[in-house]
Amino acid sequence: MTNTKQPGIKERTFEEVFGKVSAKFDEIEDYRANNRTYELGDILRSGFAMFSLKKASLLEFGEQTKPEQENLKSIYQIKGLVGDGQMRAVLDEVKPEPIRAMFQTLHEVAKESGLVKKYEYWP
Repeated sequence: MTNTKQPGIKERTFEEVFGKVSAKFDEIEDYRANNRTYELGDILRSGFAMFSLKKASLLEFGEQTKPEQENLKSIYQIKGLVGDGQMRAVLDEVKPEPIRAMFQTLHEVAKESGLVKKYEYWP
């Protein structure tokens, strides 16, 4: 096996990068009433998990085995998994601006690690 580590690039773990994204999810204002069952951050993390795992549908994402559900909770820091109907209803109403702003956070992480420099065309 060859060493694929590139000079000048600081490796980041999934936990480190996703931890920053997860914290940003928790900062997004929840527009729903205070008697909600699931926190908005958990619903956003569930949506992120569904897309990053390339599930074909919300229904498929919801049909996880118990071990898969426990893995999702652990890896994606989800306290409670929501059903497909509730996820859809909640996420449809979330304003996209705070989520778009997270791309800046991810870009900063990539820049700090030296990854952006690798793709610079003009110095």
